[in-house]
Amino acid sequence: ALPICNEDGMGLVNIVRQEAQVDLLKQLGSTHVVNSSDDDFVGQLRSAIDDTDAFYGFDPIGGGKSVDNVFKAMEQVAVGKMTEYSRYGSNQQKRMFIYGRLDVGATILSPSYGFGWTLS
Repeated sequence: ALPICNEDGMGLVNIVRQEAQVDLLKQLGSTHVVNSSDDDFVGQLRSAIDDTDAFYGFDPIGGGKSVDNVFKAMEQVAVGKMTEYSRYGSNQQKRMFIYGRLDVGATILSPSYGFGWTLS
């Protein structure tokens, strides 16, 4: 996906769990790599989403809170770009696709993503 996104000028946010993976992806040309093990992961994720407008994501993990964390960050970025306040959040479309089950536990979601979100 990285070469295709770079070639087409599409912003891509890579989420990894180890610093070695950050280094590898940056060597391959990725500009937005965030490490979920870092203390400031959520802030890095929000910043990367804001820079790229990446409101679609693909998750190979499946279980746990990874999708929840990404949806929350997407919504926080979207709310920051709103011109009018809405107590219901944004209507920015956000979409996540789970394509793997590296974590076979439950996928945990919380009600904090605004109006427009889809999980497939």
